[in-house]
Amino acid sequence: MKKIIKVLLIVMIYVFMFWGVSRGIGALIHKFDKKEKCICEPTVEVVKETVIEEKTIEIKPKAEDAKKETVAETKQKTLKNTQKPAKKNEYQAYAYDKVINLYLWSEEDYNALVKLWNRESGWNPHAHNKNSGAHGIPQSLPANKMASEGEDYYTNGYTQINWGLKYIKKRYGSPLAAWEHSKRKGWY
Repeated sequence: MKKIIKVLLIVMIYVFMFWGVSRGIGALIHKFDKKEKCICEPTVEVVKETVIEEKTIEIKPKAEDAKKETVAETKQKTLKNTQKPAKKNEYQAYAYDKVINLYLWSEEDYNALVKLWNRESGWNPHAHNKNSGAHGIPQSLPANKMASEGEDYYTNGYTQINWGLKYIKKRYGSPLAAWEHSKRKGWY
């Protein structure tokens, strides 16, 4: 009895192998035979039809895993979400976070920045010099230079601060150096 089962298993293996080889050869012949019209199943359409639903899964992190936002990120989100203009102290808090945590400048640099932009615009994102065309918190001349930081450069104080800090870093190295230049020349 065991020999009969063994023979049947071997026969079945050969049948499946022959069946697989014959299908493979048939597919190859069909692929290279362009005279006949394809009667095979449209596999591409079947694959397209199997994707019928797309789900969005929202994963909420645990409180202890949640990322702690900086003051700057919170202020920026607030402005984007509400589109309300910020107050002078909110702009200064945002700038402080950037000066200390992003640019790694000192408290002395931050204090110099406050003095510089108090003189230039009073931290008003709508401040505009009619004579020169300088605009915004950092008094960019021309104003459209700030567009490199965002399309809302003309009215968004946060965008203006981002541009102003990059400008100071590139041109003067630090807010303290920019303030010293401004005290000597009357501009920066």
